Amino acid sequence: MRRSSAPTALLLCALLSGLVGCAAARRPPEGQAAAALRPGLAHAGAAGALQAAAADPDPALRGIALSALIRVETAPAGGALGPRAAWDPSPWVQRQLVEALAARATEPESGALLTDLATRPGVEPYVACAAALRAPAGPALTARLSAQLERGPRWARPPCALAGLRHGLSGADAAGNAALAEGDLPLNLGFLADLSAEDARALSPGLEAALPLIEPELLPPLAALLVAWGAPAGRAAAAGLLAEGAVTDQLGLADALAGLRGAEAEAGLREVAAGGAPAAREAARLHLAARGAGPAAPVLEAAADAEDRERRARALLALGGALCGASPDKRLARAAPELLRAGLRDEDDRVQIAALQAISVCGAGGLKAAELEPLLVDAEAEGRVRVEAARALLVLAAARG
Repeated sequence: MRRSSAPTALLLCALLSGLVGCAAARRPPEGQAAAALRPGLAHAGAAGALQAAAADPDPALRGIALSALIRVETAPAGGALGPRAAWDPSPWVQRQLVEALAARATEPESGALLTDLATRPGVEPYVACAAALRAPAGPALTARLSAQLERGPRWARPPCALAGLRHGLSGADAAGNAALAEGDLPLNLGFLADLSAEDARALSPGLEAALPLIEPELLPPLAALLVAWGAPAGRAAAAGLLAEGAVTDQLGLADALAGLRGAEAEAGLREVAAGGAPAAREAARLHLAARGAGPAAPVLEAAADAEDRERRARALLALGGALCGASPDKRLARAAPELLRAGLRDEDDRVQIAALQAISVCGAGGLKAAELEPLLVDAEAEGRVRVEAARALLVLAAARG
């Protein structure tokens, strides 16, 4: 089976941990921070840090930085930054551009750049079809999707089938299901996220048939998606992971369910919280707390754990989600400022990143920009810490209005 050419190590990191240190997070490929960014937001120090990262040789940092800059740029489609990202040699960077342009899809220029990515020869198929999913309808787009579904390699057809469904292309569901039923589902979190966002249940038969054929790393997120859709095959796969799966697979299942909405996904989280390995049970309880569907005590306890950095990081991410809910727990709201400050001071960069990502969910937590700004110029900080600090500062600017 062929794989996407996006950096596999980064995808595996996100699949197996759902945490920080990956370019992808539960909301791939950028995580939740990007959602609050909009044209016109400004912070001089943040802009400088992002511009430096946009030239980084690491595509993970480069892509996140370019995407953030494009989202806040006042010029349509991010000005010169849009074409720069479109012609970046990394499909990972191009995929993040697709998300950034989708946030500006009302602009004709952003739609045109999405169409270019979708139809230009040589663009990696999973990037091209993700762009097609978000691009405005047109004859060139229809022709490209039709050609890909009829003559393209089978492993590249599923994302094009999803785009075809969006654009009303006849036979898209049949082509997608036929490819998926052969197990042609690369390690690509972006595609799974798109399936969920589009509620593409027309492709459920192929996905269910693929369960015994796919690479093991894909089983937790695919099972979670099918659980959220109420598919018996998904529930059976999730039950198998809880009964016999490795702890990393159970954690992946919990993290994937956390990124999905609806009663079925929440019920799946409760099953992990009741029947998984201890680490998976706690992860599910943290996710339930972040949704406002569980008590705050697990978050407070794990965030204060001085020995286990993974627990601290997970708790901080849950804290960010809980603070941005409709009715955050008052104990969390009271404890948040000191917990986040402790996270920013943590010696482990993964905990620092989790604290910054928690702030970036919606700008809640009670911290001021001055408390984050030193991280932008900290010579000892990891590059990802500086990038996340920059994004968090922009989200704080958005929260201020």
